[in-house]
Amino acid sequence: MKALFAALSLMLLMAFVSLGVSLAQTPNLAPVYVTLWFDTEDYILPQSDDAAKRLAEMLTRLGVKATFKLVGEKVRVLKQRNRLDVIAALKKHEIGYHSNTHSMQPTIAVELQHMDWAEGHRAFFKREKQGVNDILQAFIAIFMCVRPGSRNDETNQGCLAL
Repeated sequence: MKALFAALSLMLLMAFVSLGVSLAQTPNLAPVYVTLWFDTEDYILPQSDDAAKRLAEMLTRLGVKATFKLVGEKVRVLKQRNRLDVIAALKKHEIGYHSNTHSMQPTIAVELQHMDWAEGHRAFFKREKQGVNDILQAFIAIFMCVRPGSRNDETNQGCLAL
């Protein structure tokens, strides 16, 4: 795990350095924007707490803002483990919502598979509301969930209404 984190960190740093050099040599080019988005979903292994913290702190030191998509259960576990240091490190970045329990059984897909649209819609919001509230409480964040490529305003408004 440490070797993987070190390799990813080195590749990210090299990308930023080479980007800086190439932009300095050609100042008339349009700026390049990069989005960093991390699904932060492992609530089982305590090592994942440290990995999220190190990554958030490294990006903060580099002046790079990322989006950390959090699972509600991850936030609850961070509080149970008294890992307020991890929450503090993540607060310096954008926070997104990545489900209440993620892969805990039954998953969203399994739970909703035999429901019609209206019943599934109600069950989904009932199931996910706790995760949204826990993340809002921990991060005092306002976030919006929009499925990439979605043109369905009703779905996007539903995410905001959780």
